[in-house]
Amino acid sequence: MLALLITFSVPLAPLLTINILEFPDEYVVPVGYNITIVCTAERARQYLGDPDASLPYSVEFYLNGRKKNQCGGQRSDREERKVCSYVIRNASKSDSGEYICWVRNSWACTLGSIQLEFKDPLSPTFSLDLPRQVTVPSTSKFNLTCQASGIPLPTITWFKNGSPLLHSSISTIKGHFLLRFESIKREDRGEYWCEASNFAGWKRSSTATLTVLWKPFFTMHPQDSTVKLQSGTAVVALKCAAEGFPPPVIIWLRNNSTVVNDSVTSNGSVSTLNLVLHTIKEENPNYMCVATNAMGRTYSSKAALTFAEIPTPKSLSTLKASGDDGMSQLLWPSIIVGIVAVLVVVMIVIVLKQKWWMRANSQRNLELVKTQQEFIELKIRNDPEFINQLRISQSTSTISTDSTQESTLSTTDGQEEAIDNELYLQDMDTENRNWEIPRNRLVITEEKLGGGEFGIVTKGVYLRTDGNQLPVAVKRLKENADQQDRIALIRELSILIHVGRHPNIVSLVGACTFEEPLCVVVELVSGGSLDKILRSSHVQPERDLPTYSNIWSRLTERELLKIALDVANGMKHLESKKVRLKSMS
Repeated sequence: MLALLITFSVPLAPLLTINILEFPDEYVVPVGYNITIVCTAERARQYLGDPDASLPYSVEFYLNGRKKNQCGGQRSDREERKVCSYVIRNASKSDSGEYICWVRNSWACTLGSIQLEFKDPLSPTFSLDLPRQVTVPSTSKFNLTCQASGIPLPTITWFKNGSPLLHSSISTIKGHFLLRFESIKREDRGEYWCEASNFAGWKRSSTATLTVLWKPFFTMHPQDSTVKLQSGTAVVALKCAAEGFPPPVIIWLRNNSTVVNDSVTSNGSVSTLNLVLHTIKEENPNYMCVATNAMGRTYSSKAALTFAEIPTPKSLSTLKASGDDGMSQLLWPSIIVGIVAVLVVVMIVIVLKQKWWMRANSQRNLELVKTQQEFIELKIRNDPEFINQLRISQSTSTISTDSTQESTLSTTDGQEEAIDNELYLQDMDTENRNWEIPRNRLVITEEKLGGGEFGIVTKGVYLRTDGNQLPVAVKRLKENADQQDRIALIRELSILIHVGRHPNIVSLVGACTFEEPLCVVVELVSGGSLDKILRSSHVQPERDLPTYSNIWSRLTERELLKIALDVANGMKHLESKKVRLKSMS
């Protein structure tokens, strides 16, 4: 209900305001309380001749047309401000109605009214839930809104991480209690909720987790180093550290060119570049870090490497001239023989280590083939093409006895390639590695694999560091994608990094984020989506059987159980990583 205040257009009429003392600006009031209606009359805005004529002298109260109270009444009762009140004791629902206030001065009068409705007290309820997750870029404006109702209107208190907030940042607009952020800062991230209370009860709202995105900044810059080549070799470690949200990806530049090798290691926000130098460079190189996330890119300061030569030992002729000719002739041949012996031992150790590694790798491949052959025993009737979608070209249980030697060799080659790719992905499985991959090693085709709300997925090939090709799927943003879509793709990349490698989950290969378009590269699943495979395997029953008719499939019970087990294992891994999947309607 709204208050209705009527003022005559006569400029000489007195001014009038009406309010409720116990519940200001409320017109739905609880029963059982003493309610005081206050009418305040003031001097008119203008007056003619006698200024006292503009002063109010009479205030009258009416309820639904019946007079209830009067203050003053004689012209001698004039006042600059005349306040008159009417008290409703132990208000009941029958006291509901229109309350009129009539004010006079010597020139004119003013009429005002409010419509009051008395109801039973009602504990607070929230008509608007807070969002559970809110992601806001730093320095932007943002409001959280809490809307609660009750009789009487409840008092709202905002909390952050369990502590009440100051009222200076809270405003009320038409029953909405706004928590205003004029410029979001990193310190504003946390959990927010509001609590509503009145005479009838108390209520707490849902909790909103506020995440703030900010551009990377460096907490540690690489430092200049002086390199002294001793025994022909020097080891240098350069470090930098950057913070931001989402967590930034750090790459190293040497003379403004990307460092592409395995010498970069990461530990949290710290990135370390390990350099093994063998010769003195003609030019002293400089190194710097670049930190990038969805909010932007930041460059560190440059660190220069300075090479210094170490004085060489005195030559053999100088030693002879010093007077120790006989000793030098015996010492130097012994030193040379010792060096040669050490080199021979080192070469033997390296050869033996390589042979051991090759033997262990071969045994590992055989065990992987054996395990995969034991688990994949699919027997699908009348659909040989469908079975190829479910395998990785490596089942021996369905190879006919009359197959030619040529087909057997091709299957073996496919197995070796799949095993090789699997081992390569397993070796990549580390959350601390640099997931940025060189764009010149990625070939993106026009063959579209699928799409989503903000991205498209196409087929591609990634050139591995060992020269072999790895089939991949490449996810990119659509042409009309906005900043929120870009943030969503970056968040998807961070989740894939966090999930890691698992046999029942599509694995991340890497990402290209330093140049447009932004690409997220994952392994290519040759069989297609599980949903498509299960739907295409559906068959109609031989006779009309309404019970369980939707689960008739070409797959055997063992095959369906194996698929269900794989899905459960994948979900278990996601649960162990604390990954929350977005529900789908």
